[in-house]
Amino acid sequence: MTFNLTVKNRNKGEKVEGMMPAVMYGTNSKSTPVFVDKIEFRKAYKGAGESGVVNLTGDSKESILIHDVQVDPVTSMPIHADLYVIQKGAKMHINIPLRFVGEAPAVKLGGNVVKVLQELSLEIDPSNAPHDIEIDLAKLDNLQSNITVGDIVLPTGASLYHVSPSDIIVSIVAQSTEDLNAEVAKIDMDAVVRDEKTKKEEVVEA
Repeated sequence: MTFNLTVKNRNKGEKVEGMMPAVMYGTNSKSTPVFVDKIEFRKAYKGAGESGVVNLTGDSKESILIHDVQVDPVTSMPIHADLYVIQKGAKMHINIPLRFVGEAPAVKLGGNVVKVLQELSLEIDPSNAPHDIEIDLAKLDNLQSNITVGDIVLPTGASLYHVSPSDIIVSIVAQSTEDLNAEVAKIDMDAVVRDEKTKKEEVVEA
């Protein structure tokens, strides 16, 4: 799916109704302050996230990735973003979100699903980067099950970035059970009374 975003050059301290401040930069691009259309930005960010390519229109025709979105602590609405300019044909480091689907059969056997990773770090041409990578929990069919990075089919041209194929993405951990029939240790009340009496006597003598 293609995402478009209108940008307008801005001066320091300038404000424009309906526009949000942002900064464009890249390996071969100098840092440039711009405005982006607020409504278009929300749609683009919701759809593309920080791994999908967004095409700029208006005062720039670059393709970018959305980075470091700042939000208002009260309204949770975006108030600023960095726009990383993509160098055509060049690979870059991108964190691709993991999307967990299905149900793990091992849960019915008394296991708990533990998600260790929420995203996968890849070196990839942004134009080939998927919005997310699907992880099928149905593969977790016993109490020793896990899914590792090496179990994933990587996108075309992608390689792992500071991640090992043996790293676990999600695993099953057996539920701990409490023995409700275990005998509760009895409290020696006579010993407690004697101990309190001894303490009182020591206080009086002091």
